[in-house]
Amino acid sequence: MILNSNFLINTMLTAAPANEAVPEQPMWLQIVPLLLMFAVIWLLLIRPANKRRKEQENMINSLLKGDEVLTGGGILGRIYSIDNKGIVTLEIADKVRIRILKSQIAGRYNPDANNGENNNEKKADETSSADKK
Repeated sequence: MILNSNFLINTMLTAAPANEAVPEQPMWLQIVPLLLMFAVIWLLLIRPANKRRKEQENMINSLLKGDEVLTGGGILGRIYSIDNKGIVTLEIADKVRIRILKSQIAGRYNPDANNGENNNEKKADETSSADKK
């Protein structure tokens, strides 16, 4: 048994060279993977987020009195007034007004555009049911 363990130890010591130098890669080859990872993260995450943020800022800056909007909380209303401090007064029903931050407006609400989509879907359903007859 002792001979077998000595044999294994000697085999491991001779199999692994003690001080062999591993050739190093050039510095630019070590940096390339990091640059590629940064480029992928920028293309997939940072760029689209900046684009959405810029579109949201443009929409908020172009709001006018009388626009129908949807808030981040899901409240629909018509803009009654906008002050310089970033506060918007929404009229959500006749003589019912609430004040919200301008940044909390999620987007414009156009009920006519939604009805147009529903009408197109109904027309498509009617034509497909007429074809079946």
